[in-house]
Amino acid sequence: NREVYTYTKKIPVFDGNNISQIVTVLYDLTKTKQFEKTLDIAESRLESLLDNANVGISLMDNEGKIELVNSRYEEMFGFEEDQMTGLHIIDLTHEDDKAITIDNIEEIISGKEKNILQEKRYKRIDGSLFWGQVAISAITNKADKVINIISVVIDISDKKAALDEIKLSEERYRLIADNTSDIIYTYDE
Repeated sequence: NREVYTYTKKIPVFDGNNISQIVTVLYDLTKTKQFEKTLDIAESRLESLLDNANVGISLMDNEGKIELVNSRYEEMFGFEEDQMTGLHIIDLTHEDDKAITIDNIEEIISGKEKNILQEKRYKRIDGSLFWGQVAISAITNKADKVINIISVVIDISDKKAALDEIKLSEERYRLIADNTSDIIYTYDE
């Protein structure tokens, strides 16, 4: 009760101008078809993983050029996939963060580091900036040579803004506390 896939080829054998025999060759394609089904399932799972992730994911070549992005990555930057393919990650990086980004990519490619976590500023297509926490990792072949770099980005702009507000509030409090002759205290019940 198993499926078998075959390919049949009929080859005529001639005796002069007449066909004297027909040789039938039967190829068993069952393993190939099973492999194709397995590959289709894996591809479907990967596509679902990329499209349903709540983080931006990009696949870059070993020079930092973008080969593939998911829909969240496109949303974060305001680009469409065909606009991002071929861009270098530096093209999307704020000027002040370019040097460290280049250093991190070189460390991944050289094999010094397998994974790096960094907070940096990114540029959107409209020129606006956002803060991202990015994890970059090497994808290697069997010879341990880096063939791709995967980047996972989380938009942390709201977190950065909240931290800036807290810092500003603390500075105001410190300014008041340092410049008043009154006693200031807090009371918790």
